[in-house]
Amino acid sequence: MLDYSCRDDYGLGIDYVSAWAGIHYFAGRKNNWSEKYKDQVFTWPEGNARLVKYFSKYTKEKSLTKNLVFDVKINDKVEVLSFDNIQKKTKKIIAEKVLFATPQFVNERIFNSKRAKHFNYVPWLLTTITLKNEFGGDEELAWDNVIYGSDGLGYIYDQHQNVEQVMGEKVITYYKSFSTDDCRMARRNLYSMKENELKSLVLDDLKKAHPLIEDFIIEMQFHKIGHAMIAPVPNQIFGTSEAKTPIDGKIFFAHSDLSGISIFEEAFYQGLRTAEKMI
Repeated sequence: MLDYSCRDDYGLGIDYVSAWAGIHYFAGRKNNWSEKYKDQVFTWPEGNARLVKYFSKYTKEKSLTKNLVFDVKINDKVEVLSFDNIQKKTKKIIAEKVLFATPQFVNERIFNSKRAKHFNYVPWLLTTITLKNEFGGDEELAWDNVIYGSDGLGYIYDQHQNVEQVMGEKVITYYKSFSTDDCRMARRNLYSMKENELKSLVLDDLKKAHPLIEDFIIEMQFHKIGHAMIAPVPNQIFGTSEAKTPIDGKIFFAHSDLSGISIFEEAFYQGLRTAEKMI
């Protein structure tokens, strides 16, 4: 349970994850937190996208989407060069101070003084599988399905709360993180894997619980994700001071990976911390 929980939350199992992060997983989650509410799950169908949508109303008509920042210069002020992918031209944005709320592997490509070598990002494989309606028989599939002793993280069936009487095809999403002490090599290996290799990897795992699953498969779609979620290895939580350091008092940094744990609350905290410094 300890190993699965850490792989599910952080991408890394207990052989590699920070003890602080491992303790946090359980210490930060209190069961029976309220006598008033029976439902202990605090979530939304769209996940953290609900929070993003809520906060985005404060930046309405103040944001530039589909722009790629590729260079930053510091003179009397900060000059940010951004490529507008709609108008197909470069724009220069001039500001007194700039906050980069970006992961470290992005920062190191913009700033020569920033390096992401001490930050670990675990690759993930997501597989969307469309199945015939008969899959599972008379048993109703659960939302979260975990295979005991598996290297994978199981699969999600998000149609479990559908109230329609007539259901069509079933869709499940299988997850696997590549828990290792060499995330860069793991990303290269995942990137190089062919579709037949990915199919064998996923089905060999799922067949432990569903030996006949291949008879029900209509389609499989594979999504290789170079995950942007920080993996909290030892010394990660308390070893990010250099990455937090502003440049010339004009360029500041905020991102959840500066906390060593990639959760919304930490991203929110880093934003507040940095904004207060800038002001």
